[in-house]
Amino acid sequence: MGSMIAVIVPIGIGGVVFFGLWFWAILDCIGTDSMQIRNLPKTTWLFVVVLLAMPGALAWLLLGRPEGAGLQVGGTYRPRTSRQQPRNKGFEDSAEWQSRSKQIRTPKPLTPSTADITETNAVKERRLLEWEAELKKREAAIDPDGGGEADPPNDVAS
Repeated sequence: MGSMIAVIVPIGIGGVVFFGLWFWAILDCIGTDSMQIRNLPKTTWLFVVVLLAMPGALAWLLLGRPEGAGLQVGGTYRPRTSRQQPRNKGFEDSAEWQSRSKQIRTPKPLTPSTADITETNAVKERRLLEWEAELKKREAAIDPDGGGEADPPNDVAS
């Protein structure tokens, strides 16, 4: 029976380190913001760490924890130091982009012109009459009879 306990309970400094890392990984997973966690959802990571113990804790450290997180529980980011590499730069960070972006014309606003705003009621009335006359011409071209019966007569044999 004594050998069975030795298998279940890790003994020595290695066991204490293992348990401390495992417990810290659980607390860190719980305390880290869900939006910062990588590769898997937070609850899945929690199950992996709790059920797989040491492999789960190592997987959390290497694959789930936010990049650049400090040692404190919760995965907050360390401030950037001058020794670290500068962030990757894209084309929009270059001097060429800065010069090209200044050449781009800004679009004109989609507001009505002053001619539309200052149009008088008499002008609007004249345009409306012209549109109505145009509509009547089109209707006459489509139906030259002048609007005969819309429905055919019902001839029902009794």
